[in-house]
Amino acid sequence: MIAIVIGTLASIVFVKLPGQSGVVFATILLLVSALVLGYMYSDRLWRWVIMLGYGIPLAALLRTILELYYYPEANGLFPIELSLAVILAVLPTLLGSMVGRALHRYRLRTH
Repeated sequence: MIAIVIGTLASIVFVKLPGQSGVVFATILLLVSALVLGYMYSDRLWRWVIMLGYGIPLAALLRTILELYYYPEANGLFPIELSLAVILAVLPTLLGSMVGRALHRYRLRTH
């Protein structure tokens, strides 16, 4: 449940903050939360990637649909925008959860 709330919060930050600051804050939020969740629950990392990263592509898709509805000629590169949104959501969550899992395994090995 916490992962879904954080994913929603990341999508809100991604959409609401102007310019590149929203992208940076959303990426940092996803990376840190995936690291913590990957460390605490190191099995089935794919669920953290899905639960944390669903919001940004969904927000980008909804924004693109609205833009295409109101201004059909304005957004001709929407497949690239949606692909970048998926990459922006998947890479930090996957990297963070894998690092969290590695830290968890390292801690278990040293004890």
